[in-house]
Amino acid sequence: MALAARVAGAPKPLWIVGTHLESKTDPADRQAQIQALLRALDRLAPNEACIIGGDFNTKALPRGDGERHLLLEAPERYEPLFADLRRAGFRWAGANLAQPTQGPGPTNKHEPPFGKLDWIVLRGLAAENPQVVAALDAQGRAVSDHHMITVDVGFEEPGFRSRPEGRALARNVCF
Repeated sequence: MALAARVAGAPKPLWIVGTHLESKTDPADRQAQIQALLRALDRLAPNEACIIGGDFNTKALPRGDGERHLLLEAPERYEPLFADLRRAGFRWAGANLAQPTQGPGPTNKHEPPFGKLDWIVLRGLAAENPQVVAALDAQGRAVSDHHMITVDVGFEEPGFRSRPEGRALARNVCF
């Protein structure tokens, strides 16, 4: 369900977690998976800075153009796992775009409208410059049915780019 790593040499404890929630299930089961992940993080890294990113398979979220704002404003209405993440101190604003991260894939197995399945959520970190990068080869052909998502993160809030070196702690964290 997840991989977790503690970043050595960070100015404070920092955990990076990659996850892939089950796709052939419902919102309640995805919520149970996130609850198990959060319990494990409570044992490993209580209240420490953490990035969780990956394929949350949030298939119940709205997909229409007129509903995209709901992806970031109130995703817990459709996918209750976000309420659990919020209670555990995680947030997604600033780390994600209200855009689909799903595409047709190399075999055109998915049809529009595409969903936002992939997420980056943060605890104890600031985020800016989220991007969705199309998963295309050099000829412009799809190589995956998921696009890459990236974000710049740092410990300082707000305006973490004001670090003396003029750089964010981590640029383009990718999932």
